Amino acid sequence: MSVSYRSRTASRVSAGTAKPRIDADAPEPNIAGEFTPWIRWADRLSVPDGLGGHVHEHGGVYLLAHFPIRVPRGPADFLHSSVVYVGEGGHLKSRWYAFQRSALHGLVGHSGGHSHRAWRELSGAEWETLHVAALPIWFESEGSTDAPTSLARRFRLHLEQLLLWKLAVLRRGKKLTLLNAK
Repeated sequence: MSVSYRSRTASRVSAGTAKPRIDADAPEPNIAGEFTPWIRWADRLSVPDGLGGHVHEHGGVYLLAHFPIRVPRGPADFLHSSVVYVGEGGHLKSRWYAFQRSALHGLVGHSGGHSHRAWRELSGAEWETLHVAALPIWFESEGSTDAPTSLARRFRLHLEQLLLWKLAVLRRGKKLTLLNAK
């Protein structure tokens, strides 16, 4: 018996909260339905993916935020007022490496890193308060891939833009520090 996309989507609701999974409109179930907890930037390569590996080994969508005092517990909320950047990449480890090179050293490779560097200089935000949360995108039918026509790549791009849209709409008229240029 085949299950329709609509029935799969409708069934992906967190128990008791009626909150749809963030991947509710994905073409098939994703490796994860929510972002990881906030992790200090320095510890980003140690986040487990729940499958015996690490989040940075996959493609996915990620959030950057600064928490100078207290880091929220539980899965990261992309609407948190401390979120300053939403990004995506086919291989998170290399994307995060490019971000750090640009943000700390001004080297080419990541436009968001350059924006972050300039913003830190103006805002006085400390590098040590930077945290990351990730949502790995991995579909069983094709794995984690960055092929131009892959479902995983297309869904990453879709989700990144959807989150940016929601941030812009829901934070409208409020303090909005969002360093995304694209």
